[in-house]
Amino acid sequence: VCMLATVAVPTAIVSATTDTDAGDTGTSSNQPTEQKAVTVTKDENSVRFDSLEDALAAAEEGSTITLNENITVTQRVYITKGITLNGNGHSITGVGDFSSNPAVVLIDTDNAVVLSNLSIIGGTSNKFPLNIYTSPNVTLNNVSVTNVFTNGGAMLVNASSVTVTGNLSVSTAAGSWYGINV
Repeated sequence: VCMLATVAVPTAIVSATTDTDAGDTGTSSNQPTEQKAVTVTKDENSVRFDSLEDALAAAEEGSTITLNENITVTQRVYITKGITLNGNGHSITGVGDFSSNPAVVLIDTDNAVVLSNLSIIGGTSNKFPLNIYTSPNVTLNNVSVTNVFTNGGAMLVNASSVTVTGNLSVSTAAGSWYGINV
């Protein structure tokens, strides 16, 4: 069985650090506002959701999902449709036992997926925070992937085509197997 995976990386890769404790402190106002964790936009219509899981379930092909704050997940984020996930400078962090599904974010679709302005941070049981599987059209734009698990890596690309625009930062724990496994 021959598996093909390609990763196009620009010649200049700049490493960036992410402060996972930094969040949107908001501003004081006399006007009531509804701040929810995630916004889904499609054709200029926006709906806000309390969880990324609910936003992904509601999103249609071609939607943009925007994080309004740092997100912590206890199960993998499974992207199976063509969307743009705009981290908006925020992070998705895996916590808890991911042993049966070791990725924080798994992309598995034939449709175009864009991850932008996003940090993905693995927990102590995430072998690889980002897994791109059989996805022929993925773009990573200003993405940071950090692995703290010692028996894994940061990113797994399997039978996929990935284009990197902007910056890609990959950080691994001491004793990790790899940064990017293609």
